[in-house]
Amino acid sequence: MRVTRRELLIGGGALVAAGVVYRVFIYESDEEEIRELIATLASAATYSEGTNPAIYGTNVRAAFKETFANGAIIDAPELGGAALDPEQLAGAATGGAGRFASVAVSPADVKVQVQGERATATALVTVTAIDHGAAPRVELRQCRFELSEIDGDWRVTRMTVAPEV
Repeated sequence: MRVTRRELLIGGGALVAAGVVYRVFIYESDEEEIRELIATLASAATYSEGTNPAIYGTNVRAAFKETFANGAIIDAPELGGAALDPEQLAGAATGGAGRFASVAVSPADVKVQVQGERATATALVTVTAIDHGAAPRVELRQCRFELSEIDGDWRVTRMTVAPEV
């Protein structure tokens, strides 16, 4: 089978077009993946009134399993002072779920620095808790994330939550 010059040009053009489509619409940079990971953590911690606590707890644990590396450490001094592992943090989040009617967690101003297979990210996180029948409570927290690329996926190895801003 003989390939003509025209067929080669068409084939080459199709490959270039496929590459552009992949890069523009499918490919995520490391920074985008890390931002998505932080958004997943925030989404997992968010719940609304009427959420089944057992389902909430299952969802939090599943999201934490996706986002945290084995052996990850969470430094949140206001949760008892000692470093926590993701399972302990999930327990604290699930245990506190009934205290408020709803909680919304929103990261903003996410800054990411990637250096090979390691990265750091910072975010200003707004936590809005609505108590049963009371005014909303809004807190701002500066969070720092240390991440490693493990088996091709970014995972949080350490998360530090500063006291209220």
